[in-house]
Amino acid sequence: ELLLEEALGGARDGDGLLALAAAGVRAQVLADERCCGAPLLAAGRREEFGALAALNARRLRESGTRRVIARCGACAEVLSRDYPAAGAPLDAEVTTLVDVLAGTGARFVPSAAARLTGCSAAEDEAAARLLPKTKPIPGGPLHEPGRWLGGAAQRRAVDGVLRRAARKRVGWIVASCPRCALALRLLGRAGSWRPGAIGVLGPGDLRTERSEGGQ
Repeated sequence: ELLLEEALGGARDGDGLLALAAAGVRAQVLADERCCGAPLLAAGRREEFGALAALNARRLRESGTRRVIARCGACAEVLSRDYPAAGAPLDAEVTTLVDVLAGTGARFVPSAAARLTGCSAAEDEAAARLLPKTKPIPGGPLHEPGRWLGGAAQRRAVDGVLRRAARKRVGWIVASCPRCALALRLLGRAGSWRPGAIGVLGPGDLRTERSEGGQ
């Protein structure tokens, strides 16, 4: 969390808790929270992933959790798809931060920004509702749903997004997922190939307003 907050430029609500509270949603983080295990899957370490999934599933059952809110759409895909496949189904609904926020009637209000496509159809649809004044950057998301993108593959994917944004003369990119915002900021920072500065906004950087009829 400290790394994420620092890398995102001091967006202290980048973990989603403050954004949820502002929208009237009560949530908490489990003590000693663990990763969903997506990097283990990407590395082919399925036995270790299965053990981690079983541990997380047991801890969530013991806590009485009824709904898991994932900050990242890829994490939500892993929890809802790969956990049952590994024999560790969650006795809880799995959703994303942007879906919950959009459902409350909250709306992000960036100025002159384009939206990074979400890695899953559900996340992207929710992001479109949450960011009604933005248009998606052509070319799709950084990675496939529920998959971990790192190393040279991540560098190429980020470069592709930034090139397409530069061609559209985009000044700001809004990423509904904190992890994607982190990748864009770190790999697209000053000193890269970019012909001009392109800013990146994550969930914690945006002003919100409530739409009429919001809960």
